[in-house]
Amino acid sequence: MLRTQWQAFMAQFATLSRRQRLNSMALLSGTPLEQMTPQPCLLRAVIGTSLLFLAMLGGLAAKTGGANIRKNGARVTLWSALSMALAVGVGATFWAWA
Repeated sequence: MLRTQWQAFMAQFATLSRRQRLNSMALLSGTPLEQMTPQPCLLRAVIGTSLLFLAMLGGLAAKTGGANIRKNGARVTLWSALSMALAVGVGATFWAWA
C-alpha cells in the first residue's frame, strides 16, 4: 500500500510542470477561454478549468502510480480548491484585487 501511494505521489510530482502549463494557458491573453468567456465570468471560468485540469492530472498520476483514480483525483481537486479559496481569502483580507 505504501509503495503504491509513493508511486502516485511521484507521478503527481512529475506532472507538476504539465499542470502549470495547462493552468497558465487559461490565463494567457488571446486564448480561446478568454475569447469565449464574457469578462464578468472569466474568473469563474479560469477556476473551473484549473480544477478540471487538476482533476484530470491527479487521475493520471494515480493511474501511473497504480492507485485509485477517482479517489486520488477527487483528493487533488479538493485540496486544490481549498488552496484557491485560501488564496482568495488572503487576497480579500489584504485588499489585493487586480
